[in-house]
Amino acid sequence: MAEKAKNKVFIATSMDGFIADKNGGIDFLESVPELNTVDSGYAAFMQSVDALVMGRHTFETVLGFDIPWPYEKPVYVMSTTLKQIPKELQDKVFLVQGNLKDVLKDIHSNGHLSLYIDGGKTIQSFLKEDLIDEIIITQIPVILGEGISLFGPLDQMLKFQCISSQIFVEKYLSYIILGHMKNKKEGQNPLLLINALLLIQTHFGLSGLTIGLFFGSACSESSTIDFSSSRFQISFSHNFQV
Repeated sequence: MAEKAKNKVFIATSMDGFIADKNGGIDFLESVPELNTVDSGYAAFMQSVDALVMGRHTFETVLGFDIPWPYEKPVYVMSTTLKQIPKELQDKVFLVQGNLKDVLKDIHSNGHLSLYIDGGKTIQSFLKEDLIDEIIITQIPVILGEGISLFGPLDQMLKFQCISSQIFVEKYLSYIILGHMKNKKEGQNPLLLINALLLIQTHFGLSGLTIGLFFGSACSESSTIDFSSSRFQISFSHNFQV
């Protein structure tokens, strides 16, 4: 059986759904330094993909890190303004442009079917055209209040279901794997509706928290998930002991 093309996201956010602060910084990711000492699933995820697709801003951000080029898999950079790739990366990074379906067709023709979609604007553009099959969100237990959001406006609601969730680093960090409902198998319950405009308010007085990011949250002493009725309940503890 031929391998099926799949577009996947692996990303970290704050509790209120931001992937960077208002200045574009990602220092909040270091608020749980233990993350670097545990298996968060990234290595296994990277083994499951054939290539990466990112935008110019994400590409230039990675270039700005004081580290060797971190990807062994081919990287496709979507940009209408970037004209060339640094010479040392020309056999590893490839410029692409055009509408997403044509770009994907070209990438698939190279034998790269399972793709890691990275970068806020790129993820949002794929979601807007309903081209994301799986989202893995690692939630950092901080609230930024403002910043660059993972999700943006959509023309229609997208339905996802929970595949799995995990709490690690002694309940201070979690991730959730969400699968698109267009890949739903018979008998499974829809556990999550992702919509950029779908927000909830909690009795803690917090507003604008994306509902998907509460599922399986790590900052709780108790969390109850009722898989049969597609409902969930999360209790947050703010005054935890480190």
